[in-house]
Amino acid sequence: MKNKLVSIVISAYNEEGNITKLYQELSGAVSPLKNVEFEFLFVNDGSTDKTRENVLKLQKKDTRVKVVELKRNFGHEIAMTAGMDYAKG
Repeated sequence: MKNKLVSIVISAYNEEGNITKLYQELSGAVSPLKNVEFEFLFVNDGSTDKTRENVLKLQKKDTRVKVVELKRNFGHEIAMTAGMDYAKG
């Protein structure tokens, strides 16, 4: 039986100081869950800080981390919609 895939979609705009901590908390929260696979889909909503770089560092360490890049800031709702369009879970 295949494990279910759950996508966690996170919109981020200028969150360089929070990305790593959020990832650590989410990763820790889902680690005890068995028979479920997760993807962490970060939508960079046109950040002007190091949000993108921090997410890409996480992606190199964890294949569950995915990134959607928006060229400019479209706002939370559009970012979440874009993330759900890319989500596989």
